[in-house]
Amino acid sequence: MKKTLYQKYKITSQWGISMTAAQAAEVTIDSLTYKTAAKGIVYVSNCTNNLEGEIAIPSTVTIKGEKYNVTFIGKQAFDGCSLLTNVIIPDSVTSIGNTAFYRCSSLTSVIIGNSVSTIGEGAFYKCASLTSITIPNSVIRIGDFTFRNCTSLKKVYFQSKTPPEVGSSIFSKCPSDMIIYYPAGAEQNWINKWHEFSIAPWNPIK
Repeated sequence: MKKTLYQKYKITSQWGISMTAAQAAEVTIDSLTYKTAAKGIVYVSNCTNNLEGEIAIPSTVTIKGEKYNVTFIGKQAFDGCSLLTNVIIPDSVTSIGNTAFYRCSSLTSVIIGNSVSTIGEGAFYKCASLTSITIPNSVIRIGDFTFRNCTSLKKVYFQSKTPPEVGSSIFSKCPSDMIIYYPAGAEQNWINKWHEFSIAPWNPIK
């Protein structure tokens, strides 16, 4: 069993779901396991030790002959996948679970899809090789300690003109010269949000 600072993952009412093991179905594709959580919905459950390099999470998978939408990344799904370097999260995904990429020490690049609304607690905790990340304007909530101990993280780009709701210490133990970028023209919304760090405007790609 994996040890983390957080509670072991189980499907709960966080998504309004309650399923028994008998009801769930799963499939493993390219070293990732996907499990059903509701009719027409599937989540990324966990990775195997063979997972390395770049992976693009598909927007749909077929399990037992039925196509499902991949709508969230479960808690601890990639926990400890130390050889994972790049991840592309599709627009079908709406949430990233707690500690989803915890201890992915070789992870250098993450592309977050434009439908993700929440990033869970400690989702990228101890991703020591992550140097920059772009947060799409769909994100409205970032949990506690999300980027804690991301010791190489120098640039964080927010596409939204309105700062998302954030938990505590989301950038604790990140580099002291890290810069948080916000969309040009949104200074009044951001000026008091990140008083611990340097902030600067930028022109996000439309």
